[in-house]
Amino acid sequence: MLLIATEVRPSAHGLGLFTLERIATGAMVWLWDERTEIILPDTPDYPEAFARFLDTYGYLAEGIGLVVNLDNARYMNHADEPNLIERDGANFANRDIEIGEELTCDYRVFDHGLTKGGRFLRASA
Repeated sequence: MLLIATEVRPSAHGLGLFTLERIATGAMVWLWDERTEIILPDTPDYPEAFARFLDTYGYLAEGIGLVVNLDNARYMNHADEPNLIERDGANFANRDIEIGEELTCDYRVFDHGLTKGGRFLRASA
C-alpha cells in the first residue's frame, strides 16, 4: 500500500510512478497490506491478454503466491541503483527523493527466478 501521494505518467520505461511529495531518506513509502494486494494462483491457463498483464504487473512472492498491487505501486520500475529499498515487507527511501522524481525499486529483490518480472531481468542481462 502506497503511503505517499503519487501519479502515473510516461517515463523512460513506458509508464512510471512519480512522487508528488518530497521524501526524506529512510521514510517508508510502501507497506505490504493484504487488503491492497490481489493474490492469484500461478497457473498457465489465464487468457492471453490477462497473462500479458500479469507478466508486466505481477510478481510471484515466495510463500504467498502471484501478487498484483491494487494501487499505483504496480507502476514502479526497476533500477540497478533504485531510490527505494525493500526491508521487511516495506519500501523505504534510500536517499532524499524530490517532488516529481520517478520511484524505482530493484526487481531482483522479488526475483529468485520465480517472478513474472524475472523475465524482464533475464532479457536485460
